[in-house]
Amino acid sequence: MFNVKTLQEVKEIILKHGENYPLKKQMVRTLESKGYILSKDIYALEDVPLFNRSTVDGYACKYDDIKLASESTPAILSIRGEVHMGKEYKDTLQHNQAIIVPTGGQIPSGSDVSVMIENTELLDDSVLIFKKASKYENIILKSADIKIGDLLIEKGHKITSRTIGALMSQNIKEIECYMPLSATIISSGDELALDKDELSIGEVRDINTYTIKETLKNHNIAIDKAVIIRDRFEDYKETVLQAFESSDIVFASGASSVGEKDYTIHVLQDIGAEILVHGLNIKPGKPTIVAKHQNKYFIGLPGHPTSAYIVLSMLIDTLIESIYKTAHIEDYYIEGVLQSNVHNNSGRMFIQLVHYEKGEIHPLHYKSSMIHTLTVANGYIIVPATSEGIYQGETIKVYKLGD
Repeated sequence: MFNVKTLQEVKEIILKHGENYPLKKQMVRTLESKGYILSKDIYALEDVPLFNRSTVDGYACKYDDIKLASESTPAILSIRGEVHMGKEYKDTLQHNQAIIVPTGGQIPSGSDVSVMIENTELLDDSVLIFKKASKYENIILKSADIKIGDLLIEKGHKITSRTIGALMSQNIKEIECYMPLSATIISSGDELALDKDELSIGEVRDINTYTIKETLKNHNIAIDKAVIIRDRFEDYKETVLQAFESSDIVFASGASSVGEKDYTIHVLQDIGAEILVHGLNIKPGKPTIVAKHQNKYFIGLPGHPTSAYIVLSMLIDTLIESIYKTAHIEDYYIEGVLQSNVHNNSGRMFIQLVHYEKGEIHPLHYKSSMIHTLTVANGYIIVPATSEGIYQGETIKVYKLGD
């Protein structure tokens, strides 16, 4: 029988049991590291910026020379020279002098303000400044962004394109990361057809293997093996044992309920696995299993394609957070207006797939065994277990799907 737990309880259980996961490390080229997880802290090797820089096109000068400048009594400074992008300006600015600087250009030694060109006017070899400025106005000071020795990126951070930019700003061309997790995907069922061009009555094509595989790949999880097995206890047991030997996580779909041929829970008990969850209080997705064996996770997903995909989407970030100890990943959502009523009489949290477009949320009506809905859906909404539904016209949250 099921011992159902709420989605929040299941997430907390997963987070609690990710200690001492058997992770391996490797060196990765920075430019090829997107999606990897850092396995050690990275500290800054260089100041950013390396020199004082102007944020505007204008004139570098001394604050004391222009602090009283106004439209009626402009400051008059002689133009000493010009800063060129990519080249160091070595001379030191003196009182009553100005140097032309472009946006991003070096602020010469002796300067402590950059005046916007819009507030100036040329007069022969001099410049008239019609507006005073604060000290260091329009200047980014050396190391204002990053200082040598600063913690640049913490261990457990998932590398993004923005991270790569920060690393390359430090000329860090190689980083230590955790090797991607590996997974075995098991789909079970006597009804699953294997490599057949034409189906017989009673047969169905495998769907879950592909949706699970692509979702895992999008989270940088490598696929060791994807297998389809029949509803045979010993075959299932042997496949699960081999999966635990070769992979970091085992994902299985089907055979997770409480029917005569729903062997998953019995196989896990037979091999001595620790059953953490058997039953998730959401609809669809109730027959969900979370277990551990050899300190590795086993995730048993429902057999119906939509249910399997929804459960995986809702748990995958928590699973990764648990194993890698990454920063907590908040559920990403946008808001929109519901275009038709959504009912819930199940007594469980109800997950409604939707299509979101231009602020409008359109519920997609489906059964959990239907796959076409997944090609149309681009998000889901949550109806709490304590609610009988959400009414048309309400503004609600739409959550992202797993891919």
